Amino acid sequence: QNFTLGFLLISAVVLVGILIYYWRLPPGDWSARLGLALVFGGAIANAYDRGVKGSVIDFIQVPHWPIFNVADSAIVTARSGWRTLIAAALRAARPVATSRRTADICCRSSCSPGKAGARFNA
Repeated sequence: QNFTLGFLLISAVVLVGILIYYWRLPPGDWSARLGLALVFGGAIANAYDRGVKGSVIDFIQVPHWPIFNVADSAIVTARSGWRTLIAAALRAARPVATSRRTADICCRSSCSPGKAGARFNA
């Protein structure tokens, strides 16, 4: 079966979505802009191949790895970069005290006797 038209329509929707999201990003968010640019470039290159040649041509072959092309590499690189940045942001935002009991133990040395955890009461 030939899914060329379906893939082109999906690519067009994704490309429009990327453009809309890209212009709504804050100017200083360079990592998101770079990632979206890589995904956009990969999607447009694959759509071009599919529209002009009828299929995407994968030409890079590495032993013990699926055959791929430059557009696939751009998309995977962007996705990996986003995942790394999100993991780093979540690690940085993780509070030191993850529960009330942990907070009580952590502040006992700095609190007066009998008031351990008093500042964490709701």
